[in-house]
Amino acid sequence: MSGVETPSEAQSTPSVQSLYVGAVTGNGSSWQMSMMTNGVEINFKLDTGAQVNILPQSILSTMSPRPKLHPATTRLFAYGAMSLLSMAGKCLCKVELDSGQSRDLLFYVLSTRNRF
Repeated sequence: MSGVETPSEAQSTPSVQSLYVGAVTGNGSSWQMSMMTNGVEINFKLDTGAQVNILPQSILSTMSPRPKLHPATTRLFAYGAMSLLSMAGKCLCKVELDSGQSRDLLFYVLSTRNRF
């Protein structure tokens, strides 16, 4: 056996994905950008290699309209850490650029208990 799941094994086992969340550093504001997100201007740290978008629960609570929070099965870890980040769930947020373009993006919402 090669360790590859057969279709029947894949269907019977719930899929839980594990991803790592890191931080980027840059000179000044070169790695940051302010964008309107569900009616709130948020200064985002940009990382073109990131696997997920994350948002603290404290910012989610200020949004209007407030996005609906859904359960998340993905497990998030801080880069280099062994413990899970505490997640409140996931949601879709409307992110608007200065150019007028907007997109609904998936965000994983971290509970306020997380400390980096």
